Amino acid sequence: MKRGLSRALFFLFAAGSSACATDTSGFAVVSNSSSSPIEWHYEYIVDWKARFHQEIFNPLTHSMRASEGTIYYLRPGKFFWHTVAPSESKLVALQDKFWIYQPEEKQVFAGTLDFQQPQMKLLLTLLGGGGRLADQFKIEALPGSRLRKKLVPKVKIPQLIVAEIEFDREKQYLKELLLVDSMGQRTTIHFKEVVLNQGLWEQHQKKPIDPFLDRNFNPILP
Repeated sequence: MKRGLSRALFFLFAAGSSACATDTSGFAVVSNSSSSPIEWHYEYIVDWKARFHQEIFNPLTHSMRASEGTIYYLRPGKFFWHTVAPSESKLVALQDKFWIYQPEEKQVFAGTLDFQQPQMKLLLTLLGGGGRLADQFKIEALPGSRLRKKLVPKVKIPQLIVAEIEFDREKQYLKELLLVDSMGQRTTIHFKEVVLNQGLWEQHQKKPIDPFLDRNFNPILP
């Protein structure tokens, strides 16, 4: 697979979460304190769109790789992650399946999500609903910020040692996610221009959000 393809995409979609496929209820990201502004309720969020900028730092080579693009989420269980730089790739997750398309190489990779594996529960909980962070992670406050938290898995998750999340102070949406793996590699994803509840499914029915998708959110394979 092309090295420029986001490593975080594999963290997300190499394994599964039943919440992505089946949950249609709201969820909350909470801390142990009821007064903390990190409490983030999603009962009314049915879709969202955001631009992302991702940086991957490799401590062994002291190198940094960056990518950027747009991510879409439509409840329940529909993700579209479109990377536009430094090279283009498109990732679709629909219920229990995913596809990754690399237009430059005209290659498509497909797989099935394994709901018994935990690797992508963190980001799917944050982005797609289906649970409380406190059920899966020990949440620790970080000095100097009530909007940034450290997440330590309660049950060992392969490839993930610790994560940190930060929320926008005004709008209370996810602003930054940091993932640290067992080799010390750090993946940071910054979210901006977040738009909530814009009727993405209705818009998609009239005109698909991307030519790679049909109106049922299935990929149109080249």
